[in-house]
Amino acid sequence: MATTTKTTKKNTKKHPKRYMKKAARRTIAALLMVTALIVAAIPATPSNAANSGSTGGISVDDSVNFHKYYFVEDTSKGGLVVVGYEDTSTEANTIIDIPSTVDSGGTTYNVVAVGSSAFAGAEITEVTLPDSVIELAAQSFKNSKVTRITCDGVNTIGEASFSGCSDLESFHGVATEKIGAKAFEKCSKLGYVAIDGPIKLGAHSFEECTSLTGLPASKIDEYGEYAFYKCDFSGGLNVSGPASGSLNLPPYVFAETNITEVTFDDTVTGIAANAFNKCEKLGKITLPSKVASIDGQAFSYCSGITNSIFIPKTLTVLNNGVFASSEGIPFIQLENGDTDIEIIDGAFHSSVKDPSSTFYVEGYRLLTGNNQRTKAFNYCLDKGIKYKSVDDDTGWTTGAFTVTESGILKDFDPVV
Repeated sequence: MATTTKTTKKNTKKHPKRYMKKAARRTIAALLMVTALIVAAIPATPSNAANSGSTGGISVDDSVNFHKYYFVEDTSKGGLVVVGYEDTSTEANTIIDIPSTVDSGGTTYNVVAVGSSAFAGAEITEVTLPDSVIELAAQSFKNSKVTRITCDGVNTIGEASFSGCSDLESFHGVATEKIGAKAFEKCSKLGYVAIDGPIKLGAHSFEECTSLTGLPASKIDEYGEYAFYKCDFSGGLNVSGPASGSLNLPPYVFAETNITEVTFDDTVTGIAANAFNKCEKLGKITLPSKVASIDGQAFSYCSGITNSIFIPKTLTVLNNGVFASSEGIPFIQLENGDTDIEIIDGAFHSSVKDPSSTFYVEGYRLLTGNNQRTKAFNYCLDKGIKYKSVDDDTGWTTGAFTVTESGILKDFDPVV
């Protein structure tokens, strides 16, 4: 033993750096072992938690689907909010079935909401929420693998609740009243939506839901901009507003969809810029009878439109680009006898100014009751666009102007 000790001391003196490295390694190894023991002693946290500390509330085990759900009480909502879950099975279970009530400490609580990011990114497929749950908070299922959800008690869906859920195919929430911004954004497989309505939609709420072929509810009281941007919508579309009041469609709301025909009810009074921009399969438009404003580019690049378009007298201005590059429109019919409609340059496709174009505008030359020319007539005269008059006996002298059968103005006397 003495010999061994002396040898060690000699080696220590002879190779001090090597000895120090060995000692350091032993120390690090000991520290790692202690750390591992500490970590192992910490209780497991849920697979998805809304925020740190949220697991300190109430938990309940689902013995059927092998999950543990975590809740916190929210007195302002009148019950418990689901804030996360933990998969307690050795094999991943993808079915979520939230209970309607939870017993804890001698008290029975109602489960009323799903918290922010509670199931965000979760590897789940089917979700069933009890009718007691009336709210889904922001990002509650964002980027999860959910394919189906039933939540017939929910009336409010928060911002980006299902955003990026590219596997979501079916949503059943008949009581839904409000859908937040980006709630279903980029749910590319979403083809079935069951909502009774009426509903209010936030901006980008169904943007790029490329499998969605129709409106999620028969009655929509409010649309957000880009609400259905780049959705499929193959087929006809009837746009209606609230039972009382009016509806203004926002920018890009149906832009770049595959709509083939669109009609509007009388509640629609405004159509914003680019609302139907680049709907290349749109073949027929019937404007609302009480529309008061249509902004620029509203129906631009709708190259498939082949029907004539009736402009009611409630609309006083045809804005720049409203039908730009929609060269299939044969003619525009104006209800401009007792009111005047101004046409802003660029409202129509540029080719309408070509003498060989068959496009024409039909309307009154004179305002009813006087000899003042209508703004539409003056515009077409100035731009060389064919104008077909509907008031041949308005008191003008026969020599003032003539209109050929094709609608081209000739021999116009500029004096009114």
